[in-house]
Amino acid sequence: MSEDINNNVAIIEEAAGWVFDDWFPLTRQGLTEADSAGGLRGPGIYDIGLEEPLSQIHGESRIFYIGVAAGQKPSDNGTLLRRLAEHINNGGEVEKWLRMHGSERRILARTAKSESAAEAHFWVRMRFRWFIEQFWQFPIQNRRSVPGHPMDERELRAHIDQWRSEAYRRMEPSSGR
Repeated sequence: MSEDINNNVAIIEEAAGWVFDDWFPLTRQGLTEADSAGGLRGPGIYDIGLEEPLSQIHGESRIFYIGVAAGQKPSDNGTLLRRLAEHINNGGEVEKWLRMHGSERRILARTAKSESAAEAHFWVRMRFRWFIEQFWQFPIQNRRSVPGHPMDERELRAHIDQWRSEAYRRMEPSSGR
C-alpha cells in the first residue's frame, strides 16, 4: 500500500473507532451463538464475507458486503440480530448466487456494535471509505453510497467531518426522527 493509502486508512480507523467481533458462520446456529450474550440486539455495522479472500481491483478481501443496522425503515428496530437474520433467509445477489449454486463456500459475518443508530450511520460511511481506500472499489454486493474517487487527506477529513455532523444531527429531537 502506498503511504497516502496507509495514511487515509489510519485516519478512517481512528475517526470511526469501531471494534469488530470475530467472524462467525451466517447460519441460524451461528447467529444464535454469536448473540448468546444478547450483544446483537442493538445498532451497529457488519461485514459479510467468505473464508477465502476475493480478488479486488487492488489486493484481496474476504468482505463482499458491508451493512448497517440502525433503523433504516420505520418497521426496522435497528438491531444487528434482525438485519443478519434477514441475510440468512434472503440476502443480496452474491449470497443468493452462492446458495442457488450449492457453493461449498461458507458465508461468514462479523459485527461492530455501536452506541446509537446515528453512530452506526456514521460508521457505515467510514467503513465504505475504508474499503475503497484499500481495494479501489466498493464491495461487490454494495451499491455506491459514498464518493468513490481518490481523496487526499484534506478532502477525506472534510468528508469525515460532514458525515459525522450528518449522523449526529439525526440524534437531535428537532430533526423529526
